[in-house]
Amino acid sequence: MGGRWQRYPGADIVADVQGRIRVYADDWRDGWRAGSRILAPSMYVFLASLLPALAFGLQLDHDTRGTLGVVHVLAATAMTGLLQALIGGQPLLIVGVAEPIVIIYARMYEFASSQPGLQRGQLFLPWAAWVSCWTGLLLVLLAAGGACRCVSAFTRFSGELFGALIGVLFLQQAVKGIISNFRPDPNSSYGNHPAATAAASSPESTTTTTAASGTSAPESPDIISLWRLINGLWGLLLALGLLRSSLLVVRARSWRFLRKPLRGFLADYGPACMVLVWTGVSYAISSPYLYDSGSAGSNSGGDGSSNSGGGGGAVAVQERVPRRVVTPDVWNTGGGNSSSGGSSGGSSSWSVASRMGEVPGGYVAAALLPALVIAVLFYFDHSISSRMAQQPEYNLTRPPAYAWDLLLLAALTPLCGLLGLPPVNGVLPQAPMHTR
Repeated sequence: MGGRWQRYPGADIVADVQGRIRVYADDWRDGWRAGSRILAPSMYVFLASLLPALAFGLQLDHDTRGTLGVVHVLAATAMTGLLQALIGGQPLLIVGVAEPIVIIYARMYEFASSQPGLQRGQLFLPWAAWVSCWTGLLLVLLAAGGACRCVSAFTRFSGELFGALIGVLFLQQAVKGIISNFRPDPNSSYGNHPAATAAASSPESTTTTTAASGTSAPESPDIISLWRLINGLWGLLLALGLLRSSLLVVRARSWRFLRKPLRGFLADYGPACMVLVWTGVSYAISSPYLYDSGSAGSNSGGDGSSNSGGGGGAVAVQERVPRRVVTPDVWNTGGGNSSSGGSSGGSSSWSVASRMGEVPGGYVAAALLPALVIAVLFYFDHSISSRMAQQPEYNLTRPPAYAWDLLLLAALTPLCGLLGLPPVNGVLPQAPMHTR
């Protein structure tokens, strides 16, 4: 990208595509020549993308009361990641749902839930689809207008500073996740929990007896509090154990014991093995199903109380220790307030595009405001992630393609919105980790 101005709108995109075509076949050829050496970094980056996706999915599930969740984040990450790898200008760039988007979508859901014109949140996903379409249009204007020529003005310090911010958000989410294990299950707050749904449909919800434990609901509050304490301590132990063991095995090459091939294997695949090991350890203890109907029916949202159901009676909230992620089938995801069973008006989140016409015109125009915020965030975050993945010390020989990548993101953003998925962008620190 020489000079300050383009010769014509979109000239940078054309130049990026031409440069990418020249080396596209070489990328695949070099990848095949790498052989099994490519497996270790691929597994490492896979886990580095999967674990944050699970955490952010749980956060979205809580903040949007089940409208979006883990399955949506995983589907968006997988679909867009595949497209970025196949046709992206910078295949080393890793895309995913970032913490700032989770925060923005949480605020958008709060706004939609307070608006009668959006049916108190029932039209959140169709309205979010309009936001995604506006965002895509703004990104097209940025890519075609030569905004990516300013990427060179982003210094290493600004990139590292932004990466530090993302790291702090990751740490904050980890601490919040550990603390939440000591509290009532937030899934029960909007009735989407399988047990709460089953209890709501039962005429004897307050005296249900489980076959697994032979105990009846509701349990003693002291027993429930004790098991929640055990759940929190067990989760803390598992988190610290996974962190410490993963940091230990990645340094296996410097160990003075074990054979060299085994040390190399542990250094390359140790973190993946530790995830499997500690997942297995998590099954070492297991409580009976716990039923708590003491605070049911308050519909307070996030404090562990349950929505009332079954004719207004109290719902017995079912919990299991240790608490695990529960996700629906990817093709059977509801798209609205799950207090009515997990769907918005009985429709799937995959059919959001067919409901965009239900959004009033005023709210379609208002969607431009959050779209502007997201577009600016994506322009900066996506460009910084791509630039951080192409630092001089990595000795990369392929040319950058900032304008083409931003145009591709402009297409992926409305695609996610039309499918009822959260939008993605280049993420830190996964992108530079991938290159390293």
